[in-house]
Amino acid sequence: MTTATAPATALDAKLSKGPGRLGTLIFVAALLVGVLYVGVSLTAELPTIHGRSVLPFVLLGVALLVALGFEFVNGFHDTANAVATVPTPSTLRSRSSGPAPGIFSAYSARAGRSRSGSSRSCRWS
Repeated sequence: MTTATAPATALDAKLSKGPGRLGTLIFVAALLVGVLYVGVSLTAELPTIHGRSVLPFVLLGVALLVALGFEFVNGFHDTANAVATVPTPSTLRSRSSGPAPGIFSAYSARAGRSRSGSSRSCRWS
């Protein structure tokens, strides 16, 4: 029994490649700068604390990591929903349905409104 495979498209070829060296280098450099900044800031600030415990700072760090992880995953879901909303009902051609949700989401965030239009929690003044 043979299985038929679809011919590879240009998009498949691009997606099958890994990240480029330059992109990986930029990501690692930004990550190292962030970790270095946090380390330098903590070593400068922690000695000035007169408390006996570092536990509140550890708990704060854990809480921030959990919150950032949630926002990271939630961002994927929001992006997928925003992108899938446009091409599904065929309201735009497939070529313009990719960038359009991103442009309008960025505009709505810049305008200070969430996608539901109910809050101004995302203001970039």
